Amino acid sequence: MNHEKIEERRAYRRVEVHDLKVINTYMGENVGELVNLSFSGMLINGPEPFEPHRSYKFHIPLDRKTLGQDFFELEAECVWCRVNTGASIFRGGFLFRPESGDQIIVIDQIQSKFAKALN
Repeated sequence: MNHEKIEERRAYRRVEVHDLKVINTYMGENVGELVNLSFSGMLINGPEPFEPHRSYKFHIPLDRKTLGQDFFELEAECVWCRVNTGASIFRGGFLFRPESGDQIIVIDQIQSKFAKALN
């Protein structure tokens, strides 16, 4: 087995988040929970597989008292999807398409909230 160090290629840091549902905007269904979030993408755990190379429109319900709004809408492309070994949970990696200034502001607020909670 090759144990070479794998170089991290992400341009932005990821922040682990907890208890944030991800809703499919078109179907109104909960597709899973947000695991981590960066300015360029996110990781979702869900009960059903996500289709790689497909764009999804999501909204994430937020706490208005903490983050100043009720939800966050975004469009993301599934880059990969894998089943979590030993569980019936699918992990999907997503890239945001397109990235917007408003989106970056909200992501920064969410990251700040969860980064403070970890300290």
